[in-house]
Amino acid sequence: GGTVLSSMKDVAWQELDKVKYYGYRTLFFVGVRGLMHPINLVKTRLQVQRGQEVYTGVRHAFRQILKQEGPSGLFKGIFAHQLGLAGRAVYISTFEYLKSKFKEVEHLNKQVSAEQFNAAAMFLAGGASSIISQAVTNPLLVVSERLMVQDGTHRERAYHGTWHAFRTIYATEGLRGLYRGYSISLMTFGPNSAIWWSTYGLYMQYAEKVHQLALDPTATSSWPTLSALASKLVPQNETLRLLVTQGVGGAIAGTVAAVATNPLDVIRTRMQVTLAVEHHQTTFRHTARQLMKEDGVRGLGKGLTARVLATAPTSILMIVVYELLKRLSLKS
Repeated sequence: GGTVLSSMKDVAWQELDKVKYYGYRTLFFVGVRGLMHPINLVKTRLQVQRGQEVYTGVRHAFRQILKQEGPSGLFKGIFAHQLGLAGRAVYISTFEYLKSKFKEVEHLNKQVSAEQFNAAAMFLAGGASSIISQAVTNPLLVVSERLMVQDGTHRERAYHGTWHAFRTIYATEGLRGLYRGYSISLMTFGPNSAIWWSTYGLYMQYAEKVHQLALDPTATSSWPTLSALASKLVPQNETLRLLVTQGVGGAIAGTVAAVATNPLDVIRTRMQVTLAVEHHQTTFRHTARQLMKEDGVRGLGKGLTARVLATAPTSILMIVVYELLKRLSLKS
């Protein structure tokens, strides 16, 4: 039994009241983005610095920013970052639409197992929706990150706020400035989203099997110890079981995707933040070479700790709330 709120069954996009869904979603994510902004700002500064010239690590960066720029220093670029929620709406709508289309053709699949088909569908839907939403979010990301790295200490302040940054970048660098690093963004966020959703999708399918083992006394397993372990670990309360399962899935998916795409993320951040001061269009190869020259292979792991610290909790919150909001926004 159990209610819709505690059911493991995926809620289809067609079943939702979209006005309710987008209303709840906006309120929630404005809050989450605000909370996670300081750690994102620290990650961005760590990725952009040469070697360890300003900050030695996450804690040192937090302390220095608070000391030199005050608490508001941790919230630079937040307004542009919040505007990026429009891009997230495009992203999730596209993802859900594509997922429903794959569901429609699932019966035609004779080649691979249902698990493999579902993981491939999530991979493709996740990647494609990210690519489409980037058109909206890229300019906002460029503005937000440039504002984040203005530390007000040893550099002249180029921008006096979000709107001023937009106007200045457009006036001095044209549209290309706002879409700086667009192709590398596609190369980072596309795979990141694809890996995230396929990892989550696979995990949820295996979690369901573990639940069956744990909760069904007649379920037979070729691994009796796994059965015993499952019944100890899986909560009996349905709602709690669903929340825990989704939360663990979000953490795993977020960590796997963050680790897999961090090298691309470092290069992307550097390409987008390379200020027009350097008066040349930096290429992917040039940025990667420069990074290897300055930091060696270790450079590819720059900001990874901060990235996982930002990604794992965000992923847990995002997926639990995303699933919950879908259940709360069902057409009555």
